[in-house]
Amino acid sequence: PSPRKRFELLSLYTAAMSKKIWSGAVYIVFLLGHGVLAADKSLFEQSHAASSIVLKILDSMKNQTFGETGEAQAAAAARPAGLKVFAAGFGRTGTGSLAVALTELGYRTFMGLDDLITISEEVAALHDGKLSKSELLQVIIGRGFDAAGFDFLNALYGEAATMPGVKVVLTVRDTPEAWAESWPVVGSHFESYRSRPFTFFRAMRNLLPHFDSMTETVTDGNPAHHPLNLTALRNGYLRHIDEVRTTVPPERLLIFNVKEGWPPLCRFLDVPQCPTTPFPRVNDRVFLARLGYIFVGFTWLWPLPFLLLPPLLLCTLRALRFRRHEKEM
Repeated sequence: PSPRKRFELLSLYTAAMSKKIWSGAVYIVFLLGHGVLAADKSLFEQSHAASSIVLKILDSMKNQTFGETGEAQAAAAARPAGLKVFAAGFGRTGTGSLAVALTELGYRTFMGLDDLITISEEVAALHDGKLSKSELLQVIIGRGFDAAGFDFLNALYGEAATMPGVKVVLTVRDTPEAWAESWPVVGSHFESYRSRPFTFFRAMRNLLPHFDSMTETVTDGNPAHHPLNLTALRNGYLRHIDEVRTTVPPERLLIFNVKEGWPPLCRFLDVPQCPTTPFPRVNDRVFLARLGYIFVGFTWLWPLPFLLLPPLLLCTLRALRFRRHEKEM
């Protein structure tokens, strides 16, 4: 390209880097990961899906830091309010598949970390004793969601059960041992959340006490037993099931294994016409393990954009000097 065009490209790229420095490292991780996995189509597709999840999380952190757009706020205000379904199962019991199924049935689900980040201030207030669990649920309802709980907020099942008309779905695995063996692949993600660059964002720092609370909930309350002590995990899983059964009225509780498919869920939710498509199956162990690798890679490679920025600025200055020299001639 001509010196003028080169200067314009360098200037635009420098501006883009300064505005989007938060996302530079994750793109590098994705490019490296995709290059390694491209030889295997299934691995490539799963890597791409995992990358999309991380980008959604980063976008939520960005919006929470710099504010949502007016369009996003208007869309949230227009959503119909009122909680209808609460998912009380632990993560790795099919909560992701349940969330996709509820979405297919027309519910608005408050499910993933990207959603949780949008209420990070309220979650921090909950753990500081400034907000009750019922008030936190009202925040979610106020944003137009009618299905909540799932991986990050399943501990609010007691408060959800006191709301009129709310039905509680407790997802379970075939055996406690099966769940205990599968949980560590998710538990390892929490270590990444506690690392840079995630902790550069106030939203993520706000959620750290909540992650600690989740650690205590899935085990016997001893963080040292997480995520490797399978006996503690098994006991925590069984305790949670017993507590949900004791708390939620039986007519408003469905104990559900996603392998059962659509029929029991549709009957419980009074769905007049059950979908004929296969029941969703998402977030298997291999996929979540790959997502964990991306998180770990992100914590290692995030400084790369900062290391690349000085030579980029130097090139820009040289281009400016060259342009000025052209004008003088």
